[in-house]
Amino acid sequence: MALERLFLKPEAFYAENDIDLRTGSHVTKVDATSKSVEIGEDVLSYDQLVFTTGSSPRYLPAAVGGTLEGVHVVRGLSDVDAMATEFTAESHVLIIGGG
Repeated sequence: MALERLFLKPEAFYAENDIDLRTGSHVTKVDATSKSVEIGEDVLSYDQLVFTTGSSPRYLPAAVGGTLEGVHVVRGLSDVDAMATEFTAESHVLIIGGG
């Protein structure tokens, strides 16, 4: 599967719609009155703001196999890339969760 299929919108969409998309950035201040956000030393104004903070995965307890070889937690593409070599056409997969 092409990597681009995993994204919500193609990268060009954001530029075409004047959307300043910043992933992996740490917001240091939000001022709702002035509709601005500080990201490091940058101060950005906004019309609409969406908080997408993510979450922490829940690991299976060791008592039910959570520490067995082949049990993985997926939080991003790097996790998928790290386990990709384990999957073959003959593999069987069980997915728990998927929020």
